[in-house]
Amino acid sequence: MSELNKFDLDRSAERAWAAFQRRLADYVAAMDGDDVLVVELGGVDQTRGSAPYAQFTVQGTDLIRGEVTSNAYLAPAYVL
Repeated sequence: MSELNKFDLDRSAERAWAAFQRRLADYVAAMDGDDVLVVELGGVDQTRGSAPYAQFTVQGTDLIRGEVTSNAYLAPAYVL
């Protein structure tokens, strides 16, 4: 059996997402002051609208605000 046939894509994706979630949670938990974190899809022509993104900002001493792109701003290819 080849290495490709042994590869479990679902399991690999689940592990990658879990690792991303942990790193994101750690980073957001450590944010302070005027920190801003934007997670966005790169390499997109934005002349017709925005690429999907999530943005996190610190507000005060104990609040972090998260927001994601709405359909009103997304490029047509990304509208839900």
